[in-house]
Amino acid sequence: MQQVVAKAGGVEVIEVPSPTNNDDEVLVANAYSVVSTGTESVTIERTEPRSYLDIIKDPKLVGKAYRRLRGSGVKSTLEAVRESRAPENLLGYSSAGIVLAVGRSITDINPGDRVACAGARIANHAEIVSVPRNLLTKVPPSVGLDAAAFATLGAIAIHGIRRVGGQLGETLAVVGTGLIGLIGVQVAHAAGMKVIAIDKDPGRVQLAKSMGADLAMTMESLEQLKEFYAATDGRGADAAVVFASGSGSEAVRMASRLARDRGRVVVVGMVGLDLERGVLYEKELDVSMSRSYGPGRYDPAYEERGIDYPYPYVRWTENRNMQAFLRLLETGQVNVSMLVSEVHPLAEAQLAYRNLLTLTPRPISILFKYATENYATESPKLAPARVQLLPARSAGGPVKVGLVGAGKFAKEFIIPNLKRNPAFRLVSVVSASPVNAKQTGDRYGFEKCGTDFAEVLRDKDVDLVIVATPHNLHCRMVVESLRAGKAVFTEKPLCLTEGELEEIAKTVSETRLPVYVGFNRRYSPMILKTKELLRQTQGPYLISYRVNGGHIPTTSWLQDPRVGGGRIIGECGHFFDLFGFLTGSTVRSMNVSSVPSGVGGTVSHDNFVASMDWEDGSVTSLTYTSLGSNLMPKERMEIFGGSKSVVVDDFKLAEFIGYSSRPVRLDRQDKGHAEEFDQLAKALTGKESTMISFDDAYRATKISIMVDAMVRAVGPRPSESQTAGTQ
Repeated sequence: MQQVVAKAGGVEVIEVPSPTNNDDEVLVANAYSVVSTGTESVTIERTEPRSYLDIIKDPKLVGKAYRRLRGSGVKSTLEAVRESRAPENLLGYSSAGIVLAVGRSITDINPGDRVACAGARIANHAEIVSVPRNLLTKVPPSVGLDAAAFATLGAIAIHGIRRVGGQLGETLAVVGTGLIGLIGVQVAHAAGMKVIAIDKDPGRVQLAKSMGADLAMTMESLEQLKEFYAATDGRGADAAVVFASGSGSEAVRMASRLARDRGRVVVVGMVGLDLERGVLYEKELDVSMSRSYGPGRYDPAYEERGIDYPYPYVRWTENRNMQAFLRLLETGQVNVSMLVSEVHPLAEAQLAYRNLLTLTPRPISILFKYATENYATESPKLAPARVQLLPARSAGGPVKVGLVGAGKFAKEFIIPNLKRNPAFRLVSVVSASPVNAKQTGDRYGFEKCGTDFAEVLRDKDVDLVIVATPHNLHCRMVVESLRAGKAVFTEKPLCLTEGELEEIAKTVSETRLPVYVGFNRRYSPMILKTKELLRQTQGPYLISYRVNGGHIPTTSWLQDPRVGGGRIIGECGHFFDLFGFLTGSTVRSMNVSSVPSGVGGTVSHDNFVASMDWEDGSVTSLTYTSLGSNLMPKERMEIFGGSKSVVVDDFKLAEFIGYSSRPVRLDRQDKGHAEEFDQLAKALTGKESTMISFDDAYRATKISIMVDAMVRAVGPRPSESQTAGTQ
């Protein structure tokens, strides 16, 4: 299918695989999508390649670059900087079309339904989009899909008017009559408010007048300001809403001057906020922001998982605002036909955006029209979810890889290590984002790209499935890959729950196919050297491991126990595996203590100490914290045993005290990723290998799940003790 992306200060129409939908999503064939002139102009401008000088001037980027340089070396840092200089962005966030397929958890939408869709990176300018349930709504039969495509923009305008808290008969000053401002004029008029529209453009002012504004003016002179006050009985507007956009603060300052004593100012547009304190103070104005489409915006539970807010408590969510806008279209109280400047097929996207950026006056809005006859409502058709990028190579030879998930970790660690090893052949890459799948496939030389995991399972060219998706998908993908006869390498964690762990173990036993987990630290040259030296020492050992993990917001998917599993399950398997690898033993019992959640903004499962007794008499402790400074190195391990000690400091320095071996110092971290994939290649091609066994991966995963349960348990955790049961 075709999709528009912003790149290098311009736009491109690229061929990408069509998306697929999960249980909580709806697959929609777009009929129309709206180009939001202001927002998308800014988006395109932001893709202009940034000079190294621009990056040096940004303190945040300099800090990130310094930490990257310290940890990963010059080559990795330059690659990251190169990526930051050439961003690519999806365009569009408001569309309407025909439903092709519906996720299993959705019962009120059916194939063939006409729907309006919302969301940046969701309702894009693309032939097919995959939309979470709460970001789409049915279109009334009498409303055309061309008008319904404005529903997201309408919801923004409606939410801005709601934030004003206006009442019937009040006067509202609308500052800025661009696309959303002109919709706002109509919405406020429909709500029974007296509307005064202000804009710099005389043409837009006249259009606002024709669309319901009681008074419209350019506000360029003192005489016009007098006219404004005359229209408000000398008092000013009860409220002013800023729909303008731009980096300056003129619009919000004007709104403050137009509002009456103890009036309200609501900022919807992307403008500067250099406020005039004197005006705000003298009038005792209330100034507030309007956040996009309405309640639910940016809440993953609402937008991604479809958990609606209770109607009696949150009357107007973003979805219900979209419904309200469609009703205004249905009754004729809002008309968007005069807002459409141009209509183009998607193939003419470059012409459309050239007009957007160069024509004077600038088009109010542009519609993309799609060939919906390809997706008849009587029998919706699905488009291919895979694209052939390169000619397929002959069978045999290297291990043929299908990579599922193409996020940051996969691009930084998995793909480079696959490419440098001739034992691997990059056959297929799958991503939930069609554009990401295409760009990753092109950049790294995969033969195919797609969005459907099932295509990888059916692909006879794939021997090994590598799973690098969000954590909640790991179990299902591991099990289905095994059932399809594929070997599996999955990034940690193996799974999120004990039930999932047992399901995987059962499937491994039945299929007798290999499953490897990316506990890479055991392959670090420092750890391998340590393991070699420990063989010379009579155990038991006392091992202390400290992780300065840094803060991750509770809103991150990594912190969601149903998606990322939290940091214990998501990350700490590395350290529990390392303890087992170094001691060569199994856990007998464990104790866990954690900092209570809420104290100083802490999260208990990000700040804990897990102490473990092992069958060989060893004692290990993991101290994991998000409370430390980011200037402090992340990881440090100290090992004591047989009157000797080992210190591994952030995988850049290893000291062997009491041994004859000299310290090992590296210019950059080596956490074992390269060696891990070398051993994986050997294991899959029948050579002698030290690749982690499934039993070891099972034990480390089970410890992670148990520690997580102990930290989350209600009660006095510091005195709690449990038997690990991982033998």
